[in-house]
Amino acid sequence: MNLEPIHKIPADELQELIDEARRRIEWGLIFESEFILKAFVVSIKKSLLYYFREYSELIQETIDSNEATYALTSWAWEKHPLHEGMKALQKVYGVIHYEKDSYIFDEMDKAIKGYYGIASRLFLERQKRATEPLVVGGKIREKFLHAPKEKRNKYILKHCRELKKRRPFSSAEHLLNGFPERERAVVVDGAKVYRVVDENGNLKACCEMPNGKIRSVGLRKFHENYFKENKKKKKP
Repeated sequence: MNLEPIHKIPADELQELIDEARRRIEWGLIFESEFILKAFVVSIKKSLLYYFREYSELIQETIDSNEATYALTSWAWEKHPLHEGMKALQKVYGVIHYEKDSYIFDEMDKAIKGYYGIASRLFLERQKRATEPLVVGGKIREKFLHAPKEKRNKYILKHCRELKKRRPFSSAEHLLNGFPERERAVVVDGAKVYRVVDENGNLKACCEMPNGKIRSVGLRKFHENYFKENKKKKKP
């Protein structure tokens, strides 16, 4: 069974799969139920990797409920999408490897739907943000197209240029994932440059200025102002 990332599965189809796994457990068809549950594991991991590629090692190395529990204790933000995804993995692995009674299954059901609700909402919001400028009518669209570019942060820009010298990047997200996490921030001319994932699951570039002020750039503006940097052509 090859499922899509869980945030792309229709809600009614997800419910049917959960109900089918429950029925197979009730009928004593343990191997058949685990077949569905293991497909859920893959589907949840696909979804987490879609949103949090910078944590790919953590996600891929979570292979049982103990690993998921360890990840949960290491992740401070309750209700953050990554936290909720790990919680769902913990509960699914718990049913696969340990308990298959109705209470444990209900806990798994609740955890899967908890992550599904957050992840599917994030997916819809990203789709909406990506199409908003294109669906707005004439005057507003023209205003968007001719709006002046936001002033770029010279420290973030310099770090981007250094990264681009070393290797090519296929997308703004790919480039931003090349930034270090906050704990290992790179120092650029006295400023600290790093990436963060906020409480809504949005990836951002951040710069702690020499004066202590912090500036952040969301993925859309990062794409326009840093990834798609237009270099002036030299005159022949």
